[in-house]
Amino acid sequence: MAKKTTSPSQKKSNEFNFSNISNLIDSISKKDIISIEDFDKEKSFISTGIHVIDALLSKSILKGGISNNKITIIAGPKQTGKSFISLSIARNAQKMGYNIVWIDTEYSIEKTDFDMYGIDTSNADKFMLIRTNIV
Repeated sequence: MAKKTTSPSQKKSNEFNFSNISNLIDSISKKDIISIEDFDKEKSFISTGIHVIDALLSKSILKGGISNNKITIIAGPKQTGKSFISLSIARNAQKMGYNIVWIDTEYSIEKTDFDMYGIDTSNADKFMLIRTNIV
């Protein structure tokens, strides 16, 4: 069987080149498929109300908590403080101007619980409660 020969110009186009990858990433990011992380930009967090947990989640006691740009699910065994932490996060997020969508899969929370923690439930644009038994 005859060997396929390649010219020097063909070899160069098949070689690895960082500038090709950079151009590809720039092209893709312009289509909003991916975003390029800006490591110099200060990250923003929503406090859990418990400094030790804030520090564990974000490595900052005073400015920490859960990331403000990610979906966060709080799960664990019964009576371990999930509702307390979630209500504290919702209150602190609302103070920062965020709107709250609370999904209750156990039908375990009442409007008075939100009121007791200082969460404004009066405005449907700022707070929405969804009850479902489907996770």
